[in-house]
Amino acid sequence: MQANRSEPLLNPVDRPGGLFLRLAFYMSRRLYGRVIAPLRYFYARKPGLLRISLRMNRAAEKLSLEPTLCSLITIYAAFQAGCRFCQDFGMALAVKAGLGDLKFQALAADDLSVFTEREQAALMFTRAIMRSQDGHADAPPALRDQFTDTEIVEIVYLIAMERYYNTISMGLGLNSDDLAPRLHAETRTAGRPGESAVKIA
Repeated sequence: MQANRSEPLLNPVDRPGGLFLRLAFYMSRRLYGRVIAPLRYFYARKPGLLRISLRMNRAAEKLSLEPTLCSLITIYAAFQAGCRFCQDFGMALAVKAGLGDLKFQALAADDLSVFTEREQAALMFTRAIMRSQDGHADAPPALRDQFTDTEIVEIVYLIAMERYYNTISMGLGLNSDDLAPRLHAETRTAGRPGESAVKIA
């Protein structure tokens, strides 16, 4: 994830104004050991958008889809988009949640053979949507067999939300914060999942 790094479009904001942003910076340091890039480059300049992102994430947390599947979908969408920050951040959230990383590593290689039929259907649909404006036409037949109409809507919501975050990070040229490797090492040392985390990027 560190290859082809370039400088971000804007300078970071390291001294945020207002209690809300200062709290967000504090929580980021506590959860991830650093202030994540979207906070420093994006949300620090438009804190109202951080509130919107938090509401989007709360909606995602209430979906009926399995948490592991939700993580697979969002990380795979990030890989399809080529968003280095989002790939790393999604992996970091998976590590903190104790979801394991074997399947998530397979996503980087675009190898779907290790997944269940249900997971494959969701991931193939994700790939189709991310690669084409007419992605729905390329939805795998198994999608309707494996998921209800409501669940398909939830998958689309996750893809749309991830695209939003991808655009923020890629639009500003944000690089990976290298969170996942560090958190993975800490979790292995501790022998247990870390604190629950909130996605804000």
